[in-house]
Amino acid sequence: METKKALQRLGWRFSEAIKKSDNSFHINSNDLEALKAINRAIQEHQKQQYEHNELFAKLYIYLFQKILENDNATVMDKEPRRKIYNLLKKPLHSIISDLTQSLNDSERYEVLEKAGALMDHPAIESNEKRINSTKAMQRALKDNENTQKFLGDVWDYETVSEIVQTEINQAINIFK
Repeated sequence: METKKALQRLGWRFSEAIKKSDNSFHINSNDLEALKAINRAIQEHQKQQYEHNELFAKLYIYLFQKILENDNATVMDKEPRRKIYNLLKKPLHSIISDLTQSLNDSERYEVLEKAGALMDHPAIESNEKRINSTKAMQRALKDNENTQKFLGDVWDYETVSEIVQTEINQAINIFK
């Protein structure tokens, strides 16, 4: 039975039942066949949806696995799914903004690392190391390029957005 006919059949049966004073009807084999046809159609739709979104499925599964590992969670925990759903609900521009900020932070960290000015947590850092790190940072910031990297933004939203769009389209074209 076709899905459309199955829905029409059940719709007709329910409308006939409403006409009765007790709103009831006896289920027959045609009704069961209609329900089975609808179930098959839904299962087929779900299968096709999964197959047509294989790239999304791969990324979802990979992210799910990483969250399980990172959070020491199990597949029964709700938190990994909640994290993924929150990410998927987040507007794309916010995710690109977060990436832009992360790239700029990496540039700043690179300046610190090259200058030898990486600092430990203040609670465990010695006064001597703090002084040496500060001097190294002062030397590094005398270079205008380092100053720009450290105090400014190397990456802007538009550039990152264009790069991300290009990368995603390239991946889709390669793997679709």
